[in-house]
Amino acid sequence: MRGQHGAATGVRSGRVVRSDVRVRRRRRNVDPARPPRRRRLHRGAADRRARARARSHVLRPSVGNHRHPRGDPEASPRSSAWHALARAPASGPNRGSSRSNASVRGQARRSRRAAQGSRAPPTLSQLHLPRVRRRGAGVSDFRSDYRPGFYAVYGAVTGHLGAPSPRERAAASRQFDARWRRWLPSDRTTPILDVGCGAGLFVGYLQGGGFSNVTGIDWSAGEVARASEAGVRGAVHADAVGFLADKKDRYGLVALLNVFEHLRKDEILALLPLLHQALMPGGRIIAVTPNGLSPFSGATRYWDFSHELAFTPASWRQLAAGAGFHPPVFEEYGPIAHSAAGVVRSALWRIVALAIEAVAWIEVGGPRDPSRVYTADMKVILTK
Repeated sequence: MRGQHGAATGVRSGRVVRSDVRVRRRRRNVDPARPPRRRRLHRGAADRRARARARSHVLRPSVGNHRHPRGDPEASPRSSAWHALARAPASGPNRGSSRSNASVRGQARRSRRAAQGSRAPPTLSQLHLPRVRRRGAGVSDFRSDYRPGFYAVYGAVTGHLGAPSPRERAAASRQFDARWRRWLPSDRTTPILDVGCGAGLFVGYLQGGGFSNVTGIDWSAGEVARASEAGVRGAVHADAVGFLADKKDRYGLVALLNVFEHLRKDEILALLPLLHQALMPGGRIIAVTPNGLSPFSGATRYWDFSHELAFTPASWRQLAAGAGFHPPVFEEYGPIAHSAAGVVRSALWRIVALAIEAVAWIEVGGPRDPSRVYTADMKVILTK
């Protein structure tokens, strides 16, 4: 049967007993002859009670401090105040009075405020906010802004002032002859273009070797002036993209010696089709670039402030295929055996190259690239 307050009642030992748990607790606690008995909770019940109190916002831990870097117990959800609330002993006739819980909550609140006050607010640089582009701003990269001023004083900042001496020109010609003679056209009247001619050392070598139709262009007016001062003919101050825009099937050979690393990726992608267009059928491009495959590539990649990137044989194959060239040929740009010292250096370099290849075999089970070119710089030959 139901009682007046909706609780079930029953008859036991001649007296009425209410089955309402709250009523039974109240009667037991107010009985002076029967002191309150502390109820033991097993571990699972205690954990459930702690989680229930946390969900009811009895204690609200600080967000983002689950693991304090210094292990501060007051700044994490698993703080001492949290456990004190979860394991608060029963006190008073009601087994866990509101005064005890209020003191624990106040302690946790004060600890949380102190921990939050000790942390400085983040700055804008720490928030990593995206940059806002002005309306109507161009898409030009900021790196294009440093070049006019930098190349205007390029000779001063690199220590190359005045025309190259005859001794420097002779040494450079010996180097060029040993490295590039087999790739030069057999016809001495073939038009040749040297992009990034600098002080005109390669142009002077070609003209001294009997090539009569050689042109050099450079973006730095100071370098072109040095070439003219050295007696080099055909050096022009021009931009490569603008210079090649109207050239078609014009040159049998185009040289870009240490030029590509000064360009950005978008500039290289714009320049290569123009070079392909300017070459005669069967014409060649000869180039020298930093070799990212070499363990010493950082020496050339960061040698000059204006260097933008390095290359690998694999990346050059991608560029050549995209621009319509045949598969490129790669050669080492190492020591030259034109003297006794050069012979010794060449022999020692072969030992170093074998050691580099042995390391590659240990790491990846074979050479990193079929070209097996490990010098800091490499020669790249592209054929139309």
